[in-house]
Order: sequence, then C-alpha cells, then structure tokens
Amino acid sequence: MKVNLGTVVASHLNDAMLEMNFESMRETAQQRIRFVKALTFFNENLERDITDDYLNWLWKEVVNGNCGTSFKNYKNNK
Repeated sequence: MKVNLGTVVASHLNDAMLEMNFESMRETAQQRIRFVKALTFFNENLERDITDDYLNWLWKEVVNGNCGTSFKNYKNNK
C-alpha cells in the first residue's frame, strides 16, 4: 500500500507533539522526530507516495540507531 509522504510526516509530528507532554512517552516522541528527520532528509518531495514497506524499514533503521542510511540502501537490501 502507498501513502502520501507529507501525510506521514504530519501524522508523526502531531503524535510526537502529544507524546512530549508525557514523561513516559518522550523516548517514543524522540524516535518519531528522528524518523521524520530521516524521511525528509532522504525524500525531498513530500508530495510523493511511499510504500508501507519502506516506511516500516526506515522506522526499524531509526529505532536501531541507523539514521544515516539512505533509500538506496533500502533498495539494495531488498
């Protein structure tokens, strides 16, 4: 399934804003912010559609501390 990248970015930023209000959710909020940073760094066009598969892969990369990987690495690991 494909989803609009701008919608994903807006959704994660909104969730992070809410999560920052709760001490127990701050780490999740920080992960979301790192995820959005990676999304916007590697995908300059927020109007493009992106697959769930790519989003899941990038989320795992961010959670594992690999924020410096690129979409090219995703394609090479498929």
